[in-house]
Amino acid sequence: MNTKPYGFLFDFLKCLLLEREWQKELRPLFPREFLRPLFVHTGQTPEALHEQFVRLGIQYAPALTLHQHSQETQTQRSEYQEGWNQLNLEKWRTWQGDLKRILKYLVGGPVQTQVEKPFLEEAEQKYLKPIHGPITAQQRGGTVFRTDNPGDVLFVALYKFVEEYEWDGVRICPSCDEFFPRYNHRRHDYCSPQCRNQRKPSRQKNKEYLCKYRRKKDEQDIEKIQQVSKSGETRDRKKIAQLAGIGSRRVLWLLNEYNITL
Repeated sequence: MNTKPYGFLFDFLKCLLLEREWQKELRPLFPREFLRPLFVHTGQTPEALHEQFVRLGIQYAPALTLHQHSQETQTQRSEYQEGWNQLNLEKWRTWQGDLKRILKYLVGGPVQTQVEKPFLEEAEQKYLKPIHGPITAQQRGGTVFRTDNPGDVLFVALYKFVEEYEWDGVRICPSCDEFFPRYNHRRHDYCSPQCRNQRKPSRQKNKEYLCKYRRKKDEQDIEKIQQVSKSGETRDRKKIAQLAGIGSRRVLWLLNEYNITL
């Protein structure tokens, strides 16, 4: 699990939410130490949002609760329970899809404003519902939003993340195509060192590239030497090196390596 601020937000985007495995996929987002009754936080720090997400997320993913009857099995569940799970799965998918759509807009920049403007306005009304917060929040001009379900918490977290790290804080990894946060203004093109290493060319490819580059460089230098030599100005190797703009040792090496006679 990502322990950095707003890490649960970006971890959720990586969940596949498969038909039978969706509750197991969500399990890493809810650490065991948080599976207990939690007090309601009035603040909206990343830690408070995470705890709110855990508390509500457990309600929307019943397989993650600690208190389950040992005799209960998948086949013994009622049709009502199965339908309720399916409904919650669709909710998780909707939240994830809306989040990805907004993040693609953030990565793409204001150019997509006209295309996504209706959706952005709809998502803002749906997920960012202001309430009267504590006196401290009102005094500093902050806005406190409702967090009645995991979807609300996710979008409030995204709103707070963008407010703190701006639009440039979200990027897509070119190696794994996943969204990842940038917590500073230093350039980070990949989400992890592993992805960065995977994109690096292999030693064999590097070797082949260097061989082609050196061969091309040799051909260019040989052409310069032959042009200076054919001009009839001189046959002295030091003078040829001076006129061709190449080191005298390299001229000697090229003549010997490629068996060139002037």
